[in-house]
Amino acid sequence: RIGAGALTLASPEVKFVLDSESLNPTDVQAYALFEANALVEEFMLLANVTVGKKILRHYPTLSVLRRHPAPNRGMFDSLISKAKCRGFAIDIEDSKRLADSLDAAQIEGDAYFNKLLRILSTRCMSPAQYFCSGEYKPTDWHHYGLAAPVYTHFTSPIRRYADV
Repeated sequence: RIGAGALTLASPEVKFVLDSESLNPTDVQAYALFEANALVEEFMLLANVTVGKKILRHYPTLSVLRRHPAPNRGMFDSLISKAKCRGFAIDIEDSKRLADSLDAAQIEGDAYFNKLLRILSTRCMSPAQYFCSGEYKPTDWHHYGLAAPVYTHFTSPIRRYADV
């Protein structure tokens, strides 16, 4: 997936620490991610791609899929120029080039610079969209961020009902 150009974008998650009696928040902390989280995420992505292909075989014009169009260059112009001021070239021609240019944008001794670029890159992206396979040509089904030609949300459907 990563080799095909899937993006690793920083989207920091937080958790609230609540007072045991009042249940009022007392602190905000970064949510710790473990290797097991990444493994589960990879399997969920694989399941979503696999199920997307399967339903597409059986319902070629009626499959509910999710696409992520390539970003609009204009949305990235400001980020590209700011990164250039720091000596880095951000290339959005395709997701592989963006992933590689983000990986290369490291400042020694500044652990936050690359994370900030990834967070800002996320904000420059076009939003992903649900669609019916009969509405678009197969060339438009691609999920830019995941570098997947076909994708659906099979896993965690209860979180997706509100989206649809």
